[in-house]
Amino acid sequence: MTRVLKPLLSAAAVLALAALAVPLGAEPPKLPAPKPLSFTPPQGERIRLPNGLDIRLLRDSTLPVVRACALVRTGSLHDPPGKTGLARLAAASMRAGGTKKTGADELNERLEFSGSGIEIAMTSEYAEISMFALAPYAAETLALFAEIIQAPAFEPEKVETERGVLLETLRRRNNNPKTLALREAQRAYFGPDSPYGRREEPDTINAVSAADLKAFHERYFRPDGTAIAVAGDFDPAEMAALLSLLFSGWGGKAVPPPEAPAPSSSGTRHVFYIKKPVANAPVVVVQAGPQRNSPDQYAWQVLNQILGGYGMSSRLFEEVRTKRGLAYSVFGETLEFERGGALLVYAGTKNKTVPETIKAVLAQLDMIGRAGVSDEELARAKNNLVSSCIFQFASPIAALRERIRLAYFGYPPDYPEKYAASIGAVTKTGVLDAAQRLNPESAKILVVGDENLFSAPLTEFGAVTELKEN
Repeated sequence: MTRVLKPLLSAAAVLALAALAVPLGAEPPKLPAPKPLSFTPPQGERIRLPNGLDIRLLRDSTLPVVRACALVRTGSLHDPPGKTGLARLAAASMRAGGTKKTGADELNERLEFSGSGIEIAMTSEYAEISMFALAPYAAETLALFAEIIQAPAFEPEKVETERGVLLETLRRRNNNPKTLALREAQRAYFGPDSPYGRREEPDTINAVSAADLKAFHERYFRPDGTAIAVAGDFDPAEMAALLSLLFSGWGGKAVPPPEAPAPSSSGTRHVFYIKKPVANAPVVVVQAGPQRNSPDQYAWQVLNQILGGYGMSSRLFEEVRTKRGLAYSVFGETLEFERGGALLVYAGTKNKTVPETIKAVLAQLDMIGRAGVSDEELARAKNNLVSSCIFQFASPIAALRERIRLAYFGYPPDYPEKYAASIGAVTKTGVLDAAQRLNPESAKILVVGDENLFSAPLTEFGAVTELKEN
């Protein structure tokens, strides 16, 4: 039986109480003007060990827990030719394969007993190792955390299990058409031989040997290429002493990342097509965008927010979804790397309306570079960016993690403190200057769908190359 909860007060009673609050004829109370918002994310205490390890500590006794995060200067950029996937397999095997001091099964049992957790993720440009523990088990869990980073054992049986998991992931990687489209669009833009465009294959995963995994760790996991953040319920002096004890014996010099070639453009628009029976056909348009830490990075952020930033107020959302009803999901984002970057637009539409959706996206890219933006759009975009940036510092460990990430990528130490002012200084002219660097005529377009259902041929937008779904 469904239980209906009755209101405690009737509507009439609520109105009566409201009337009693302010006498008839009296003016409502005058509230003080709100003070400007002030946001200063915590920095924590910074320590650098003699071996180069960068450590940041932030005490927070709100809950009896300790969290840690380590960023290591490595990533799939370092995968050698013919062995794409080495970095990802190395990360998974470091966590699953035990350490030289603690076997894999014992490590898992100890973590399970204490309710702790240690995980590793590998991106194209860094490895991230995260840790969680209740405060009474923090020292023990941090010791295991340090072992995994410094001395993984790569137990053969566990390595083969992780290899199998990765191969199964590859087998299923095209099940999601959106993921397929975004991956292949980036590959088409940067090129299949670029570190940002290379793709893992079963052959390249199977080519990785146990010796490769050990050599990868030996080469790239080094103290002067690592930053560690620890936040939670601990005494900072005791934590500093513990981390020094756990990591001071770690040595070696980090190897700089390989220099990735900048993406080249043919100067003409090109369409890449993958035939796949889908109800919702992904369309991705990619063209030149900002490099990381470029002088006009803030103007690009505002531009992207106005054009297609996640939200209902962007031009692409308004035009492609709200007015025309062509797509349920449409957004824009920037891909910023050390050398080269891109502005990417994604839209999911029906097969029949793929051509119309492409035209609508290209029209918006062209229009913003010709007509600029309005005062209202500029103000709204700035407000959205400044308001949302605080979520990157939503918890003590998130704040420290963002600090070490920004330092890792070469941003100035006061980047968070100056972010609001830097966004606020962006002008309509600055946005227009960035927008005029957009060139829809040289864009790469990636479509996944059934061309037999399209309302017009893709050749209307440029030369077409059909790609195999693999």
